Amino acid sequence: MKRKPSVAREKGSVDVNRDPRGKIGASLLRALADEELSALLDALFGVLDAKGLATLASRVDTETAEILASLSDGDSKKRKPIATRAKCDREWESVWDRWQEVTAELGVEDGQYVDQEHHWEAPYFASDLLSRRTLN
Repeated sequence: MKRKPSVAREKGSVDVNRDPRGKIGASLLRALADEELSALLDALFGVLDAKGLATLASRVDTETAEILASLSDGDSKKRKPIATRAKCDREWESVWDRWQEVTAELGVEDGQYVDQEHHWEAPYFASDLLSRRTLN
């Protein structure tokens, strides 16, 4: 199985020194693909009862505990999409980096967002190319 690390995961974003027992989490992040990690967590939560879930929630930060509580509510129709502040920050940085790549390419005369009908005409910015390529 080909391993594909998460875009949102950054090297060094996990504090492995926080708790000696927490090293297994950092090791799993490095060793497993996102799909494998998701399957592992699904299996883990499948065997936890309410007491085990409460114990787990007491060992993580407040924001993570709130997410655990909302996910274990049971009524998936009432659930709102949620993420921790750190996850949102990482995703925002990833999107912002992509935006900077795209805008840097706009100034390149023979770049991917430039069109030229004939070789004797000046090249021009093709906004339709920008919208098609950045949305895909």
